[in-house]
Amino acid sequence: MRALALVASVLLLAGCASAPATTDPRADPSDAIFAAFDTDEPGCTAAVGIDGTVVWTGTGGLANLETGAPLTPDSIVDFASISKQFTATAILLLEQQGVLTQDDTLARWVPGLPDWSNRVTLRNLIHHTSGIPDYVYLLEAGDDEVTTNADVNTVLADHGLGGEPGTYFEYSNSNYVLLAEVVESATGTPLPRWLDENVFTPLGLQLVDDPAFESPELAVSYDEDGSDDDFSPELSLWAQYGDGGIHGTPSALVAWLDNYRTGELGGPDLLAAQLVDPDGWSYAAGIEIAADGSLEHTGSWLAFLSKFSVSQDRHTEVVVSCNRDDGDEEGLTDQLKEIWF
Repeated sequence: MRALALVASVLLLAGCASAPATTDPRADPSDAIFAAFDTDEPGCTAAVGIDGTVVWTGTGGLANLETGAPLTPDSIVDFASISKQFTATAILLLEQQGVLTQDDTLARWVPGLPDWSNRVTLRNLIHHTSGIPDYVYLLEAGDDEVTTNADVNTVLADHGLGGEPGTYFEYSNSNYVLLAEVVESATGTPLPRWLDENVFTPLGLQLVDDPAFESPELAVSYDEDGSDDDFSPELSLWAQYGDGGIHGTPSALVAWLDNYRTGELGGPDLLAAQLVDPDGWSYAAGIEIAADGSLEHTGSWLAFLSKFSVSQDRHTEVVVSCNRDDGDEEGLTDQLKEIWF
């Protein structure tokens, strides 16, 4: 996976989100929110876009406690489960191309799993109705042991379903690791490279799919040790992807989120498929549809906490990411929505 973090990707991601100049009156109250962050602790970074153009960025706190480097609009974060929308989009694009269908069984594309894989469809995986348990609670690995998608498959092979596929909703990271396996099986290309070639590069998105991504601009995620405001880096060698692994800046994610307005990637047919909620559990293709019609999803991995929200009219995008495990990404997103939506 480290080979996927090409030098070109590092150069693209770094320096890609300079703060925009704006006279919008909504900038001042937004700035005030982030001015309240402690300057000697980890913090949060955010961006607001209108029709995909970044109109405001805000940061507060440090990206690296050891060096004293502050968070900036160019700081790169791990978006964790926000990545799922890209994995789902890959499946939908392949369906559009006639390579596969959402009604295909998991067994057709990923061999070696128990008989239950003959009852689980790709549609079940996308919408978390497969009944497959979440590997996060099953996979055990030493601190110095790298885990991969194959390790996830191995642990899942020892477990049954929690219920009949299609009959209930249960969020499971396993679904999206398995969808990544489907993409590779169907195309011969690992998901990270497939996304770069078919989504990120064509749209000019400064994003990279690599759970082991390294860059001087990558913020360090920190776990708060008790009540004495001591922080320690939160590290992991987990290298599986599909359920997470996308890295970039909030500004870079803003550029992608405008696709839910324009349908630039894949046209109106793909856009319609991305927003389908077939079971009524408000979970579409890797995104949640809120009661007011806005789109959103959270992400949590290590001590990175992120959330995005796209307004009901699809014209405004808010992205917030924190590099501390006690960050309030949801509260910050709500505050920015009150100002900009």
